[in-house]
Amino acid sequence: MKSGISLKGAVALTLIISAASLFAGPANPWKSELTGREISFIFRCALLKEDPSWMWANDGETIRVGAHEFGHLLGAAQHIRYSALPTCITHYAILDYPSEERDYFHGLSALSGIPIFQERQGSQIYSNEINYYNPTLISWIKDNMIPDPNTPLTLEANFQKLYDIVAKRNARILAYTLVELKRSGDLKKHYEKYLELNGQGRVDMKHTILRDSPLQDVYSAEQNDPYGYNFGPGHAATFWFRREMDGTTEDVMELLKAVFQRYDQEALSQL
Repeated sequence: MKSGISLKGAVALTLIISAASLFAGPANPWKSELTGREISFIFRCALLKEDPSWMWANDGETIRVGAHEFGHLLGAAQHIRYSALPTCITHYAILDYPSEERDYFHGLSALSGIPIFQERQGSQIYSNEINYYNPTLISWIKDNMIPDPNTPLTLEANFQKLYDIVAKRNARILAYTLVELKRSGDLKKHYEKYLELNGQGRVDMKHTILRDSPLQDVYSAEQNDPYGYNFGPGHAATFWFRREMDGTTEDVMELLKAVFQRYDQEALSQL
């Protein structure tokens, strides 16, 4: 009996078409949010590759992932960029490592179907100066990548525990710093000074600004952070200045509020 195409051929053709659509670039966003199991896999993948002796607190409650114990993440967003999280997202998105045309976070763009950066970035490549993040991608993350707090991360811990131990400190400092800058009326003043500085000057500013802020804590105190690596209100302030530059301040704050809505009602009430 003759047929136009065999069952095996049809399956192969389907796989080829599916693969081609993935590699074609961010054109067709996924129609539904990632499942809790998928997000759990991505975060476990990243944590299993992490060195908990660098940029992590180990003097309080911890969460175990594999053979590692993790306390507060002290490096915040800068550390996340150089962690295994982008790698794990890229691998999950079934992409090869970034080529010349792809940024380190291209896997996230492939999952969402949304470019990482705005057109004024000039390309989809990360810049060491200023990055103009796509507000549509930030909204997609808000709508699709915040798991239910009860979603299991490991057999012993769920995402609520991961937030409470690892992320709460950073998330609160980040949000509260913007509130503090706005309430004091200093946001515009410090932002304009930031714009006048060169690249290194902007880096140095995070070590001097808001040194008297009540948001400073034991982890950002000079005796415990002599190199200024640990996240604190100064780091948060310069983060917000960059978001003022790319116009995504409100988008990021909405993302934080969505996190607080699920994980941290006390923080949400403070906003």
